[in-house]
Amino acid sequence: MRRPVVIFLGGAALLVAFVLGGALDPSADRLPGVDSGNLYTWEVYTRSALGDGVLPFWNPYHFSGTPHLADPQTTVFYPPALLLKWLPVPAFFGWMIALHLLIAGAGTLFAARVIGIGWIAAAAAAIAVMLGGSVPGWIHNGHLLLLYSVAWVPWALGLAVVSVRSGRILPDGRLVAVLVLNFLSGYLQGTLYLAAAVALYFVFSAVWRDRSVSSPAWRPLAQLALLAGLCAAATAFQLLPTATLVAEAGRSSGLSYKDAVEGGWQLRDLATLFFPFYGIADAPPHRYLSDRLAYVGWILTAFAPFALFSGDRRRIATFLVLLAGLACALALGDAVGLFRLHHALFPGLRVPGRILFLATCALALLGALGIEAFITMVRARQWRLMAAPAAAIALVLAAASYGVMGSPTSPAPGWPWLPIALGGAVVAVAAVAVTSPRLAVSIALLAVVVDLTSLTANAVASVPIESAADIRSEIGPPGSGRTVSLCENRISARELFLNGEPTLDGPPGLYLRDYAEWAYLAKTGDIPPGDGLYRRVGSERESPARTDLLNLANVTRVVSCPVESGHSATGGSDFAIQPSGSAWPRAIWICGVDEVSRRQAIARLIQGRYDSKGNLLPRHSIKVRWAPGVDAAQRTALAERHHLEDGVVDDGVTWRYVLGDPSVEAVLAIMRDPAVEDTAGVDRSTGVIAPSDEVQRAVPVLAGSDERERQLLIGTAPCAAPADVVVETVDRPDGHVAVRVTAPSDGYLFFSEPFYPDRRAYIDGARVGAVKADLAFTAVAVPAGEHHVELRVTPTSFYLGSLISGATGAGYAVFALIGRRRRPR
Repeated sequence: MRRPVVIFLGGAALLVAFVLGGALDPSADRLPGVDSGNLYTWEVYTRSALGDGVLPFWNPYHFSGTPHLADPQTTVFYPPALLLKWLPVPAFFGWMIALHLLIAGAGTLFAARVIGIGWIAAAAAAIAVMLGGSVPGWIHNGHLLLLYSVAWVPWALGLAVVSVRSGRILPDGRLVAVLVLNFLSGYLQGTLYLAAAVALYFVFSAVWRDRSVSSPAWRPLAQLALLAGLCAAATAFQLLPTATLVAEAGRSSGLSYKDAVEGGWQLRDLATLFFPFYGIADAPPHRYLSDRLAYVGWILTAFAPFALFSGDRRRIATFLVLLAGLACALALGDAVGLFRLHHALFPGLRVPGRILFLATCALALLGALGIEAFITMVRARQWRLMAAPAAAIALVLAAASYGVMGSPTSPAPGWPWLPIALGGAVVAVAAVAVTSPRLAVSIALLAVVVDLTSLTANAVASVPIESAADIRSEIGPPGSGRTVSLCENRISARELFLNGEPTLDGPPGLYLRDYAEWAYLAKTGDIPPGDGLYRRVGSERESPARTDLLNLANVTRVVSCPVESGHSATGGSDFAIQPSGSAWPRAIWICGVDEVSRRQAIARLIQGRYDSKGNLLPRHSIKVRWAPGVDAAQRTALAERHHLEDGVVDDGVTWRYVLGDPSVEAVLAIMRDPAVEDTAGVDRSTGVIAPSDEVQRAVPVLAGSDERERQLLIGTAPCAAPADVVVETVDRPDGHVAVRVTAPSDGYLFFSEPFYPDRRAYIDGARVGAVKADLAFTAVAVPAGEHHVELRVTPTSFYLGSLISGATGAGYAVFALIGRRRRPR
């Protein structure tokens, strides 16, 4: 290893240790990043499954059960994560941050050297990518998957240049490896953006050829095609399971443009290229930096325009300008309009600023190129040539400074002294460029180190972790079924998992689309909006509207907080545990089913209610507008008196209820009550309930959907005789559920387990068809008699993908070895 590389890595390691501080302490019991609890839960579960010697294909603890290994965000197969598995989980994340900061720095150093930048300027660019851009925000917020993904970006850009320069048809194997690592890092949106950037360079190289390469112009395009095929084949072991999951995921149906564009840049946010904290008034400021910055420091930004005036490197500088410009244009969202095209192509992706990491990398390399080009022009006395870029950067800086001066916020750390010092550094570089070029570049490097270290130094925000023993003492041992928390800010899916309790909710990931719609219906009792977003069933002190659907999902415990007077808490003094004696078992025998469309299933579930025997009974709803002055306690008492059930606020003082007693007398009593100002859904003169319109209201939700897709609606007729059902196996990482059933007649076994294509059904060892039921769950047709019924995750896509990946790796190695032997020395 060359001496400058060793020096850089040593200095970079010291900077990382300074920035991260206590996050690298192996004995720490705190997580780095306020939102890193999701990653913590996934990592603990992955380790528990691997410790038992099995692959975690299924996570039974979240979302009533969800694919785990197929979701790349769990980083089950990510090599750096496997390398650091020996560390305790909290320290594991701290060291993962440190490792990826160093990977990003080393990759930028490599890319800079590939395009011909000197060691010192290359080191300045590397520090900027390590500690600049949105990195401080990602560290503070615990958005570590973005950090993992972005670390490979400079490596990919540098190796793309190397691959094109080789002139061969076969792409550089190291580029394939880097793109594979980027995909396995778990941030699919970042992988898509990086793939687009690499593809852009290959197309750019076909249009504007590298003069050092004698190969024909079509060769980069051939390399690109082979690169895409090799990457797909090499990642097939993860790509195929992920593709199956993405096809079923909620976000894959697309978000509304309003949701997707939220958080995009405005034109004034371009000032953050010089003032990273511009527009932030609240503390801590790092909380608001995620996906908002492309900041690489004053020095590199100030000298970036000069890169286009470097004759022998104008081609690569033009590509970097194009890359940075496209990234910033997309980040500007509605301000430019390019994001509308992005949304049309990829409607499931959101937050325009998430592409800014490409601008960060491009600006850092442009700045390093610009510093060297500036020094060359100064030494050659090319004053006229320097006028245009100098005027451009002076104009941009003046505009940014003017905008910041009018802002009531503190626009930069150390304001105003640090910006003044950085401006002085720009002047110092220009002053000594003639007499001592090496000193000028060294001043620039020092300024970048001070600038970016001051930006990131206070970014780490650690959060405490409760042990499983502490959680157990607070909420007690797990029940026999699933649990819902009504105080998610205190007891969330993470704490329930650590306590060994499956729950209906979970950390954000690639949640199943149909389950998300069922969860919305269970939470609100209303029609799912079909917007691709997940709403938790449990939330802060707000009870779900459909307790019968909670029973259907095997919810045996509800955690509520704080404890109200007159209630007793089980375990901790801050929590009340409300057991449910009406919860269905994990599997239940059903006789009456109807085959319906998805629209019909939604409508009938909204209108009906399940009783304790699993029968879906039609119910009628009514809207009640309470008179002014009716408080919550009075409203609850009146609802109980008039048999009004499952109350959900509709608008202000108007609530929607289910009529527990639909008789005319009961309805007239409601309308005559002086506390009721108005009603809707009944004839006010006769008390007759109006015809239900649930079916008609459900139509817009599924506009354009395929109504030929059928599923089952269970409980539409009672059973003549009960069946004996014994649940033997549940909640395993292989997704195995086993049930022993003695059925008096042909019927269906309903599992409160989410339906998923890779989860197959077996009766007495023979595979049978599993059917989607009640929007999201699984039903299996079972003949009369005694049978052993199982659900198993059958990861065919994983096994097939592993075979493809293994064959690809072996084939590439053999081909490369033969090519190396044939190549002349």
